[in-house]
Amino acid sequence: MDCHQADAANKPRGASRVNDRRILNGNFLGLATGAPWHDLPEAFGPYSACYNRFVKQRAGVWGRITDALAAAKMPLSR
Repeated sequence: MDCHQADAANKPRGASRVNDRRILNGNFLGLATGAPWHDLPEAFGPYSACYNRFVKQRAGVWGRITDALAAAKMPLSR
């Protein structure tokens, strides 16, 4: 294996990950407004990323997030 093959093997594939905070805010906006996923503003990242991460609730991700936030007793910002 030459050095060019080794570089190609370590190259990341697919789209880069979108900021979690942007996606979470997009999910909250979609839930609050009832808007279809494809109508979310581009500022929240690709609608498919918002949808895919929202679907992870089936794996218990949302429950763990809310449990962690409740345990941290974080004050709400105004």
